[in-house]
Amino acid sequence: MKITVAAIRSNIDPVTDFVNEQLEKMGCSPRSMKQIDVALDELFSNICNYAYDKMDVAGRATISVREIPEEGTVQITLEDDGIPFDPLARTRS
Repeated sequence: MKITVAAIRSNIDPVTDFVNEQLEKMGCSPRSMKQIDVALDELFSNICNYAYDKMDVAGRATISVREIPEEGTVQITLEDDGIPFDPLARTRS
């Protein structure tokens, strides 16, 4: 399942609600969901704050949730078309 939303901070609640709804269907524990919520908030905030920072267009983000039953895991992916960020390419000060 996936959802596409405008990459604006006010959409963190709909994004979190969507992800949590999917995780509940998959039987994810409340503790794990809270930990995922923290990571999701950080990742989505970074897209909102930086991916479209120097662009003159409103950005969008797509969030997908996929269960991988044979591994007993869930894959959550956030995608955007904003400015790429590669933390390994950063130079140290």
